Amino acid sequence: MLIAVSLLHAVLLCHDLAQPDAFLRGDRSYDRLGKTAYVFDATVRDDWVDQPALLAETPGVMGRMVEVGPPGDYLVAGTLLKTIGQYPLILLQVLLTIAAAALVYAIGRSLGRGARTAAVGALIFSLLPGTLVQGHLFVAEAWAMPSLALAVWASLQLSLRGPQARWVALSVLGWSLAVFFRTQFAYLPLALVAVLGWQHRHHAGRWLIPLLLAACLPFFGWTAYADAKSEAIGSQGVSITELGYHLRKRLDRVQWISGEPLPESIRHVSGVSLGEFFAVVVDRPGAYLRTVLSDNADYLLNPGTVYLSRYLGLIPEVYKQHGWGMLRDQGGIWGTVTFLFQTTPVFATLFTTHAGLSFLAIVFGTGGLLFWVWRGQAPLATRILVLGLVAYNVLIIQLAYQSRWSLRQPNEVLAAPFLAYALGIVLHWLRTTTRQPSSRTLDKDTLH
Repeated sequence: MLIAVSLLHAVLLCHDLAQPDAFLRGDRSYDRLGKTAYVFDATVRDDWVDQPALLAETPGVMGRMVEVGPPGDYLVAGTLLKTIGQYPLILLQVLLTIAAAALVYAIGRSLGRGARTAAVGALIFSLLPGTLVQGHLFVAEAWAMPSLALAVWASLQLSLRGPQARWVALSVLGWSLAVFFRTQFAYLPLALVAVLGWQHRHHAGRWLIPLLLAACLPFFGWTAYADAKSEAIGSQGVSITELGYHLRKRLDRVQWISGEPLPESIRHVSGVSLGEFFAVVVDRPGAYLRTVLSDNADYLLNPGTVYLSRYLGLIPEVYKQHGWGMLRDQGGIWGTVTFLFQTTPVFATLFTTHAGLSFLAIVFGTGGLLFWVWRGQAPLATRILVLGLVAYNVLIIQLAYQSRWSLRQPNEVLAAPFLAYALGIVLHWLRTTTRQPSSRTLDKDTLH
C-alpha cells in the first residue's frame, strides 16, 4: 500500500515540477501567499484576491498577523515556503499526508478492526481526491488533516485505555494543532472532555481538570486572538471565522433566490445575530430551504473532481465562470449536471461517474458506522465519541454560509475505516449467500 501511494505522489510531483504554478491552484492559495508577503514583508501582492482594508498605519509583524486572519491558515506553510522553498515544502506535506494515512490505519485498529480491514481503510483514505492532492497545494488541509487524525486516534486511546499521561498529551497536542490550522474544530475538545469525563468519572479527579484546562487552551487562545483582531481592525468588518459572518453570507443566497432585498438594518453589515437571521428565514423559508438542500446535495455528491480542472488542468474551469453555489441554488444538483453536460460533456461525465461512486461510498461508510454502533463493538462512551465527531462535522456544513467540498474532509478520517468495514461485511455476505466459503475475507473479525 505504501509503495503504491508513494508512486502516485511521485507522479504528481512530476506534474508539480512541470507546472510550478500548480502549487498555487488550491482553494485560496493566492490569498495565503498574499497574507504571507504582507505579514513578513509588509508588501501587498497584485494577485492577492481577498485583500482586507489595510490599516492606514502599517503595524508590525504581529499586528499584520492579527489583521489578516487566522494564522494557522497560512503561517506555517507560508514561513516554510519562504525559508526552504516550494518543492521541499511539497515533500514535507506529502510525508504528512502519508503519516495521516498511517494514523487512519491506527484508528481502524482502535475501532476493533483487523489489520487487513484497517489497511484497506487507510488505502481508501489515501486515494480520496483531497488526501491525494492536498500535499501538493498551498492549502491548510495539508496540515489540518494529519493533526485531526492524530487528535482522533489519541482521543480513542483515551476512551479505550483510560486516562494515561501519554494519551492525554497526544490528544491535547493533536487538538491544539487541529484548532490552530482549522478553527472550525475549536469546540470539539470541550465536548470530548465531557464524554471522557463521564466515561472515566470514577477516577476523573486525577486527570479531568488538567485535561479540561488543556483542551480549553485552543478555544481560549482563538477567542483572545479574535478579540485582538476585532480591536485592531475596528470597523473593517466581522471575522470570516465568526458565526455571524456565515449567517449573513447565507442570507445573501436567500436574497438571490427569493429576489427580495434584505431588510435595511442588515443590508450593509458584515455579520448578523441569530435573531436577525431567523427573522429573514421565517419570512422566506422556501429560499432558505433551497440553500440547505443545495449544500447537502453537494456534501453527498460532489466528489472533488474540481482538482481535475484546477490542479491538473485537464478540463476547463467552468465553475469559475458561473460559480458552483449559484448553479446549485438555481437548479439544484441535477440542474448543475445538466448545465455541465451542455458546456463540457467530458467533465460532466467524470463528475457524474465520480459523484455516484462518492455517494455509494458515503452510504456504505455510514452503514458501516451505524452497524458498528448497533453491534456494540466498543464501550458506549467510545461510540458516542465517534458519533459526536461525525455529527459535529456535519453540523459545520449546515452553519457555514456555503458547502465546500473540503468541509467534508474531516469526516473522511473516520469514514474510510468504516467504509472498509462495510465492504468486508458485504464480501462476507456475498460469499455466504453464494455458498462459496473462503478464508480470504478482509478479516476474521468482520462481524465480531
